[in-house]
Amino acid sequence: TYIIKFDNKSNYDYMYKLFGELRCLVQIPPEYVVQYYNSWFEHKFLYIQLEYCSHTLKDIIALKGPEFGRLSPVEPMNAIEYFISSEIFKEVLECVQYLHDLTESSDVLLRDLRADNILVADHGRDGRYIKLSNFGSVRADDADVHSVGAIGQELFDLNIHDVNALQKYSSHELRDNFGKLFKLQFVSYMKLQKA
Repeated sequence: TYIIKFDNKSNYDYMYKLFGELRCLVQIPPEYVVQYYNSWFEHKFLYIQLEYCSHTLKDIIALKGPEFGRLSPVEPMNAIEYFISSEIFKEVLECVQYLHDLTESSDVLLRDLRADNILVADHGRDGRYIKLSNFGSVRADDADVHSVGAIGQELFDLNIHDVNALQKYSSHELRDNFGKLFKLQFVSYMKLQKA
């Protein structure tokens, strides 16, 4: 349950926007976003009851390397960690794409997409575990594309600003995979800088 406190500075526009976000949340299938159950006012508080997800993607990123025997981000991933990271990233991209497809018929857009507001469901639906939790009726333009790129960098331990980022894969079985991933993230970043 999330709790939002309204103070004397809370105004009608803020409350209208908040209820618009709740209305959007109810309309989106729970395969892609955290499921909304109920909400209610009590005194100066709004309580929002949502599906419980015990972990965020940030938690998973922090645990992932050591679980696969990597003691430091400068060590290369093994093939199994790379595969799992790719599956996680694929689910994040599918969630983002689903919400982008919705924008043609609604006001739903991503906002402030980060690894700590992407949730991991305890019990997946149809093999899906990744769920988005922070979106609303805010126009985000290309900001979510940049955010997805940043999440990809965290997930794969790649920093596109580091000229030596791929050095740890120079003689590794995943060299070509990481080269393509790095190039894709770098090209996306450069396009955003020119826009």
